[in-house]
Amino acid sequence: MLPRLPRHCKLYVFMVLCARQLSASRAPTRPCADSVVPSVSEEDHQKRFFMLDEVRFEGSTCFQLLKSLKASTDSLGYMPDGPWASCLEQAVQYEEKNKAWMLDPRFLSRKTTPQGPAGQVVELFAERVVETQIHLEDCLQSIEARQDSPLQRVKKLASSLQELMLSRKT
Repeated sequence: MLPRLPRHCKLYVFMVLCARQLSASRAPTRPCADSVVPSVSEEDHQKRFFMLDEVRFEGSTCFQLLKSLKASTDSLGYMPDGPWASCLEQAVQYEEKNKAWMLDPRFLSRKTTPQGPAGQVVELFAERVVETQIHLEDCLQSIEARQDSPLQRVKKLASSLQELMLSRKT
């Protein structure tokens, strides 16, 4: 036979058991699926990112490598990493080797001067960072909307406790 517990201990044990039951009964929350990065439109490719066709890395143009790639950063989250860093490095080397890249007719025929090769890598990277941040914010809001607030959990627990007390009276 179990020892007789003071009333406040019984209440505490009940609350712990109810809390476990409530957390176990909730559907597990899945993290949001990775966002799909929209590919760069042909118009943007021709107007803003055309120099990425001139910069090559591992047998492909940087445009082909980056057009649908999410932004990736180093372990500290500050510097581009992976293909982004490689293409940025290649773009800087391209600018150094081809000093006359600014004389390209694609630059001269524009009302506003587009970015150079390295600037185009940075510009596309910055857009991908913003897209990722928006996706993460939407994901967080979605997760928060599915979860009960602490107040809602307390109300459920109080309701369960009230039902138990009423069932014992009858």
